[in-house]
Amino acid sequence: MIIKKYQTPKIFVIIGDSHVVSLTDSRYERIVSAKICRIMQRNHLFISLWFRDTLAFQVSKGDSPKTAVRLARVFGLLGNIGAKFVFCFGEIDIRCHLADPEKNTGFVNSYVSNCIKLVNSKSKNVMFLTPTPPSDFYMDHSSFPRRGNLIERVRAHNDYCGELEKNAISNFSSYINSRAVLVDEQGGLRRELTEDGCHLNSEGAALVRSIISNS
Repeated sequence: MIIKKYQTPKIFVIIGDSHVVSLTDSRYERIVSAKICRIMQRNHLFISLWFRDTLAFQVSKGDSPKTAVRLARVFGLLGNIGAKFVFCFGEIDIRCHLADPEKNTGFVNSYVSNCIKLVNSKSKNVMFLTPTPPSDFYMDHSSFPRRGNLIERVRAHNDYCGELEKNAISNFSSYINSRAVLVDEQGGLRRELTEDGCHLNSEGAALVRSIISNS
């Protein structure tokens, strides 16, 4: 008789804007209304904590929703049992601000530092995920209007990710680069990986979860 060894699930707590909800539940009504979601994939538990429509720039200034901050600190206790914390902010910054040549990514260093402090965990337990790449095939949001054209937003996305990777490493954390599976030949989001042109669908989310679990 073959006895299969039980494997304790790895736990990933993904913290960020609405894009973290799409990583655990791609139904649109959940993306716009949920605060906490979870999903299992290959013996790994993924929990998402939505900081509503918070920008990476706001996190860098310590200006995050108080309720979400308290929840993040509670989830931070999971670090004691080996949980990893994955931060994913920045898509809104890129879409609405950073395509402007007068804007820069100098705030990313403070953003990374504040994220690590947020969960009060060792830097090695904290990872930073590539924001969802920009696209040109979704309806503009009146509260978050697009800035620039696709080429300019792709440039902003590349600049932001470069700073994110550099600062994550300098803070002894990890950077998770998911662009290779998400972008098309123009550097924008692949059309087949989204339903609304902004958030990942179930196929795109599964790809990113696999990358996270192997990081």
